[in-house]
Amino acid sequence: MNTKKKYTAATLLIAALLGGCTSMDGAMSSTSDFLDTTGDVLSGDFRGLTAAQRTTMTEMAVDWKQNENNAKKKWDERRLVVTGIVTRVTHSDGFVGKPGKYVIVFKEPSNPKCIGVATTRDDLMVNDKRTSVYKTGDRIDVTGVLQTRADVDSDGAACHFAFEHASFALNTAPR
Repeated sequence: MNTKKKYTAATLLIAALLGGCTSMDGAMSSTSDFLDTTGDVLSGDFRGLTAAQRTTMTEMAVDWKQNENNAKKKWDERRLVVTGIVTRVTHSDGFVGKPGKYVIVFKEPSNPKCIGVATTRDDLMVNDKRTSVYKTGDRIDVTGVLQTRADVDSDGAACHFAFEHASFALNTAPR
């Protein structure tokens, strides 16, 4: 085989491999999107099937302060969309047998004492790509479901909520 044919064959092989990687990444992205929107069917968590409801962490904190049990019933059963300002983008290491997750920490624009922590389902490359575009100060919409813990100060001014199976979008609405 002459040199020109070797270069052509090598170029075609590289193109096929790169095309395969792109296809695999697209498939993983679609799978991740499907899992994020359908919930954990095997564990009985169907919250991802509900329409996302826009709210604020301050609104949720008011409910938590008034009656935590009622607030849990009200907010735990829904998929939520909250707006936040990114304060940190990081990664949590997984435990044995559990994947790590990408994490975005954010504060509420109208009440910086309300802090949210949003985690992706896993640390697949698709979630790395999705979270790597954000930086401190970006205004984002976080869509996800509440984890079981919430912390609200007795005066209701400060709060902390954790969202899991989260997805993120840059919020370009006027401030």
